[in-house]
Amino acid sequence: HCLLALPGTKKEDIRSVISHPQALAQCAQYTRNLGISARTEYDTAGSAKMLAEHGSEWADVAAIASDLAAHHYGLEILDHNIEDDADNVTRFLLLSASSIPPPFSADVPAKTTLVLSFANGTSQLHEALALFAGENVEISKLEVRPWNAAIEKDATSVSSHKFKYLFYIDVVAHHDDPRLQTVLASLNSVCNYVRVFGTYPANAILPDDIQDVLDKHHFLNLVAESVLAGSNSNFDEVAAYYQEHNKDAEAALDKFEHDFIELRASLRATMRSSSPLRLNPLLGKLSQSKTVQIHGLTKQLEAEGKTVYSLCVGEPDFNPHQQVIDAARKGLADGYVKYTEVPGMIKLRRAISGYLERAKGVHYDPATEIIVSNGAKQSVFQALLVTCEPGDHVLIPAPYWVSYPDMAKIAGAKPVFLQTSIEESYLINPTALRETLTADPRIKVMILCNPSNPAGVVHSPEILKEIAAVLEDFPHVLIIADEIYEQLVYQDEGAEHRTHLSFATLLRDRTLLINGFSKSHAMTGLRIGYMAAPAIFTKAANKIQGQLTSCASSVGQIAAIAALEMEAEAETPLIEETLANMDAKRKYVCGRLDAIPNIKYAYPTGAFYVFIELPHYIGTNHHGVNGEEISNSEVFCSYLLSQFGCAIVPGSAFGIENSVRMSYATSLEILGHSMDALENCLSSLVQQ
Repeated sequence: HCLLALPGTKKEDIRSVISHPQALAQCAQYTRNLGISARTEYDTAGSAKMLAEHGSEWADVAAIASDLAAHHYGLEILDHNIEDDADNVTRFLLLSASSIPPPFSADVPAKTTLVLSFANGTSQLHEALALFAGENVEISKLEVRPWNAAIEKDATSVSSHKFKYLFYIDVVAHHDDPRLQTVLASLNSVCNYVRVFGTYPANAILPDDIQDVLDKHHFLNLVAESVLAGSNSNFDEVAAYYQEHNKDAEAALDKFEHDFIELRASLRATMRSSSPLRLNPLLGKLSQSKTVQIHGLTKQLEAEGKTVYSLCVGEPDFNPHQQVIDAARKGLADGYVKYTEVPGMIKLRRAISGYLERAKGVHYDPATEIIVSNGAKQSVFQALLVTCEPGDHVLIPAPYWVSYPDMAKIAGAKPVFLQTSIEESYLINPTALRETLTADPRIKVMILCNPSNPAGVVHSPEILKEIAAVLEDFPHVLIIADEIYEQLVYQDEGAEHRTHLSFATLLRDRTLLINGFSKSHAMTGLRIGYMAAPAIFTKAANKIQGQLTSCASSVGQIAAIAALEMEAEAETPLIEETLANMDAKRKYVCGRLDAIPNIKYAYPTGAFYVFIELPHYIGTNHHGVNGEEISNSEVFCSYLLSQFGCAIVPGSAFGIENSVRMSYATSLEILGHSMDALENCLSSLVQQ
């Protein structure tokens, strides 16, 4: 039994308590100790209902009922287990039209309940009890109740006794026990009415199937109450059931969700003819791409005849090798324009497997562990679709690539962010990672982009090993390792040699490795990316891709095969010349930035981006020549573009305010004009 009260009521406020008389009797000592008066009502749950319905009128009233009644009627439990006898139980009988043998265990004795009556009132009771004693059948309970004589076997034979009684008897024996069978046979000569109600386990536990149904309904009631209340007040009890009955709980929740969606759809259908067209509500969760916005304004200015220098797009400014272009042209001529296998040509998958083993030291079975998609972007998206369940959290270090959060949302998950700092070059701090994972057990997936877009930095093998050591302690967390920029790693004189370590070499079984040909081979438009992962993930991704896009471009796959064959045959990395060209641009941009006062940036060591923080200029009451206040990074980028003809991306698109990202994957001439524009823009800002 529990002591229930209206929400906000304290135990010392209670003056009276209501419940069924049996419950009041079982808690009499408790209520006397509290000094409260007892009032009888029709039952325990009914008392809880009455209290909830009267509300503030009964502010000093409590009810004795179950915790389930408290949850159902929105009452608070002031005290648990208030019965005077800790062994007190209430027995419920489940009746059926036909006999249903309950399950029995050899360790638990059986109990049988029967009822009997005598023609001459109670005078023959001692004879009946002697029959039980004679067969050594233990009686655990004997209860007498008044009886309507009309139900006697011989209704025409009316006894002269004014009162009739039924004797309810519990015995510790199974109905089929020969001893009890002997007693029952003998009772017919003593009694004028004998009826066996049934046999059941003596430990008073419900049959498993019935108990399971009741527990499942209670679980769903608690879930619904938590959702409606917008709180986790029932979380511990809900979680306990979920952990113990995971499969059943998931099935119940799936059905609950399905039924809710069906009901909502039916309700919407009743209004469809009179309501405006509704689009998918998922669209409301997605952000408008800041990159697209800036690109749109750039095109508008160019259409007006103005010169615009764009450092927005993350696209190499060089073409694929001629051998790759020739292979694609030959593929077209040879008729490679049909569908391929959904996961990609096996020749390409073998080439990818060879590259990863040769360059990264990690092996993947080309037949089952590699899937080729329409660009690495699709590979990341499918990785999220196969790993995330609705409500899961996806951990994304900030600054992040603009598409990661919205991809997580489309997959039904919730993006959560791990903040990094410019002081640590936007590298993941293993201690902060551990604290974040510990604080949020709902994190199921972590995205690791290395080298980083947008920060342009490379996590060293040493840092990656520290990150892996943290993740070892969180075996439920999967890693999507976006390594599309892995060949773009720079060296600096006097600095330790930099190398790219694939995260799959550290936690292969939990890593979904993403790569492609857009950045290292300048094949952005051919849209060839891939995921390499344990077969459980690639098989699921293959199923999704088969329903989305089917195979990747056949001609793009032919070009990718040629690129990897060139890689395998080359004595030096194919990207070596391109890397030197990019490195010269990187150093030029860094030199120009170093000369600009009041800015900070993370020194770029990979990819082709530099991420710049402008806390001195943004959000500090600085105004441009047009009088506009530079209140955030989006305003700054619009001002830079409209007044000085340079397009870069606001840092808010990447999760870091008061900052910007620029790409140096363009010509030195455009970089020169762009850096001049940035300097002039910052010089034009006046603090008011």
